[in-house]
Amino acid sequence: AAFINFFTGDEHRFKVYIKDSVDNAIIWQGYVLPDLYSEPYKNVCFFVSFTATDGLGRLKGKYLPDEYYSREKSLIDIYCQILKLTGIELDLYFLPAIENFVNKDWNSIYINTEDFIDKKKKKDAYSILETLLQDTLCVCYQADNRWYIEGVNQRNVRLVTYKVYDVAGVFVENVVYHRLLKNITPLVTPMITIIPPYNEITVTHKKVEAKLPAALSKEVNDGWAFVTGVKGEI
Repeated sequence: AAFINFFTGDEHRFKVYIKDSVDNAIIWQGYVLPDLYSEPYKNVCFFVSFTATDGLGRLKGKYLPDEYYSREKSLIDIYCQILKLTGIELDLYFLPAIENFVNKDWNSIYINTEDFIDKKKKKDAYSILETLLQDTLCVCYQADNRWYIEGVNQRNVRLVTYKVYDVAGVFVENVVYHRLLKNITPLVTPMITIIPPYNEITVTHKKVEAKLPAALSKEVNDGWAFVTGVKGEI
């Protein structure tokens, strides 16, 4: 347990940076995932295994400020506010799958946030992000120390133009990228690791009382009867 101090239950306790060894530029940043830690029992030349996350999965159970459930807000503003809850404040590179014919500026397209309340219960940030991504046909991920939200129909385009927004959702600039093609070399015998999300599952159901079918027996009156006030034996 040489690194047992890094085992944590706090999702924001340890911040992780992946940097380029040449120019020390940040490639990715996130947090050590709580409750996940493994280390070899013997002191051998094995790497200690930590798992880090960009915080998108940790949006479950987190809620936006009250004004994001009662007022009209722009889509970019909502996206930036949700990503801010991950604790990783980066610029957003936005490349939509669809555009409005009249207004192509998503920062001036407003939606009613009252729809984020279902049966008087607020939706958490993860549910809101998932709904917005599905409605706009986009995906969200972090790479090159930036947040990306881009359309699924744009991922194979070589020459793209991103709209860049800062943490507060303010437009910064347009950036043109020439994407590189990457050849994937599959592993002959890949390692597959599964971490179950649940430690215990409890299933309840209504119990059906066991009984014999009604047609199995039939009551027949063979002539005997009890008369009121008279006791007898049969």
